[in-house]
Amino acid sequence: MTTSQRHRRLDDAFRWLMSDPRGRFLLWDRLERAGVFRTSMAGDPHVTAFHEGLRQMGLHDFAQLMRLCPEELGRMAREATQPGEHDDGRSD
Repeated sequence: MTTSQRHRRLDDAFRWLMSDPRGRFLLWDRLERAGVFRTSMAGDPHVTAFHEGLRQMGLHDFAQLMRLCPEELGRMAREATQPGEHDDGRSD
C-alpha cells in the first residue's frame, strides 16, 4: 500500500467514524480527555509537558475533523451536551 492509499483509507475511516453517533461520542471523549478545550498549564513544568503531549494528539484529531467533515462538529457538540437524545436506539 502506498502512502497516499494509506492516507485515503484513514480519511475514509475517519469520515465513517463521524457518520455514526457512537463515533462522534468516541471522538468527543477523546478531545475532552486530550484537553483540547482547556489549558495545558500546570504548576509543574513536567505535568504541563505531559498535558501538551496529550493535547497534541487531540489537536490532530480536531484538525482531521475540521479538514474532512467540519459540519459534524456542531452535531457532535450538541450530542455531547444533550446525552441520550441522539442515540441510535441500541441498548448499552
